[in-house]
Amino acid sequence: MCAVKIKSFVIRSTSKAFTLIELMLVILMISILAATALGMYKTYILRAKTTEAVQGVSKLTTGEVEYYSKNTTFLAVGPINFPPVANKRVVDFTVDPNWAHLTFNFTDPIQFSYQTTVTATNSVDCEAQGDLNGDGITSIFRRTVSFASSFTVGSLYVFDELE
Repeated sequence: MCAVKIKSFVIRSTSKAFTLIELMLVILMISILAATALGMYKTYILRAKTTEAVQGVSKLTTGEVEYYSKNTTFLAVGPINFPPVANKRVVDFTVDPNWAHLTFNFTDPIQFSYQTTVTATNSVDCEAQGDLNGDGITSIFRRTVSFASSFTVGSLYVFDELE
């Protein structure tokens, strides 16, 4: 407490309020934290959406390996759900019977388009494309499967994961 003596009176300062500068500093800190959190949240949401593509490409890869084991050839299918859109939608995979040969299906709405492309006699690309935020730029997830006395499953290549 601050005591000021004026003419034999003692006045004590009892102010318990914040100054304008203190309030402005608090607002500045809160806005910086909010801006950082919002950016991280958007990235988190986009990354969560890509899990569908990773699962889809894995299903396609497994389906192609099983199909080749029975028929000694890879199967080109798709694209389905093309062009990809930012909003999920229900897709009927029974439109093309080749999807049933790969035992590939999603019961929930999907955001990515899927296809397989036979690239050589004993090689196929399994691919998912998606527009995560509706800006017209697509993320691409691709895995190559080949057969030469045994199956070789390539790494998952990701192009523009979060656009």
